[in-house]
Amino acid sequence: MLIRNATEEDIPAAGAVAAAAYINDEQDAFMFPGRMKHPKRYLKTKESIVRHGMEDLTATVIVATLEEGDEGWSGSSDIVGFCIWFREDGDEKGEKDQIIEKKQPLLSNPLVSAPNASMMARTCRLPSSSYYFCPEIKNSPQYGIMDIAVHPEFQGRGVARRLVEWGINKAKEEAIPIELSATPAGSKLYTKLGFKKVGVWRWRPGMEGSDGKGGWDIMRWKAE
Repeated sequence: MLIRNATEEDIPAAGAVAAAAYINDEQDAFMFPGRMKHPKRYLKTKESIVRHGMEDLTATVIVATLEEGDEGWSGSSDIVGFCIWFREDGDEKGEKDQIIEKKQPLLSNPLVSAPNASMMARTCRLPSSSYYFCPEIKNSPQYGIMDIAVHPEFQGRGVARRLVEWGINKAKEEAIPIELSATPAGSKLYTKLGFKKVGVWRWRPGMEGSDGKGGWDIMRWKAE
C-alpha cells in the first residue's frame, strides 16, 4: 500500500470512497437525509469536501492506493482511503470552529438539510459543545483531521492506521500535538495509536446523555 499526496485527478475516486464509507454514518444521516434517494448528488458532495481540502492552504489531502501484491489488487493503483489533515497555527479559533468554517461552502448544497445544518452550526458554537476533562490547547500549533475515509471493502486491513500514522509522523517532526474528534467507530484505532480521550464533542442537541458527559470523543496525541 502506498500513502501519497492527492492530486486533482484523485478527487472522483476519493469522493467515491467517502460516499461508500459514510452512507450509514450518523452525522451524514443528519446532514444529508436525502443521500439514499439522490446518490449522485451525495457523491458530488463528497467530492466537494475533498476538493475544498485540496484548495485549503492549511490542509493536506493524502490517499492510500493499492500496490501490486496487495490483497484486492486489480491491476491498477486504486484509491481505497484518504485523509484530510490540517495544521492549526495557534490562533483563537478552536478546531471545531475551523471544521465548521471549512465545510461552510457545502451548506448551499441542495442535498443538505438546511434546518439540521443550522442546528449543527449553532450547537457547535455553544461553549458546551466541546466539554474537556483537562486543559484545552490554546494559542499553540497542532494538527487535526477534517475527514478520513476507507472504502468498506478495505476496512479492517490497516488502511486507516497508515493514514493516521502519516500525520503522527508529521507531528513528531514538529514536536506538536494532534487533536481531533473521533467517531464512535474510530476511537479504538486512535487509542491504539497513543491518543488519549480528553473530552467530548456535541455536534447536535441531545448528545449530552444522562450523566452530562455524552458526545463524540475528543482525542489528543502528544509526542513523548
